[in-house]
Amino acid sequence: MAPDGFGSRWRACARDVGDFRRLRRAIVAARRARERRDHFFGNSSVGKTTLLKLIASVWGESVLVHSWRATANGLEGVADRTSDIVLILDELGQLDARDAATSLYMLAGGAGKIRMNRDATLKDIRSWRAFIMSSGEMTVETKMTQMRGAKAYTGRDAAPAQRLRGSRAELRGI
Repeated sequence: MAPDGFGSRWRACARDVGDFRRLRRAIVAARRARERRDHFFGNSSVGKTTLLKLIASVWGESVLVHSWRATANGLEGVADRTSDIVLILDELGQLDARDAATSLYMLAGGAGKIRMNRDATLKDIRSWRAFIMSSGEMTVETKMTQMRGAKAYTGRDAAPAQRLRGSRAELRGI
């Protein structure tokens, strides 16, 4: 998938998804994006990355697909740069378990860490309006509790997991 500059070709391609319910949902979600968060999970090779590339194509380019293999600071920078478009993160399993809860809470909360300059003045706080699409072979809840000794999040503590809604990817036949 690559941008070719012709919206009519893209729309024709989008109509051809036929009965692939998840693909149709992704296209609709990408076109109506504002404060939406979805996480597609499932076994390897069922089409999760293809789904994310399709979502990116709505916005113009597959270069919008980033990896979860990042630090919390790196994810903050990418979220800041993609505010008001889409933040697409592929393969949640690559996120270090030590950074998972911090990163997920930060992304769902829409604001970065408060920092100071060397002269003890406040740096500008990064913020974003998050349309997040994610994929992985595990759920967000599983990732957040992956570290040994981590507690399961309940109630208000489960906010990132609840905000990044999961959908089992069943995209065979793509």
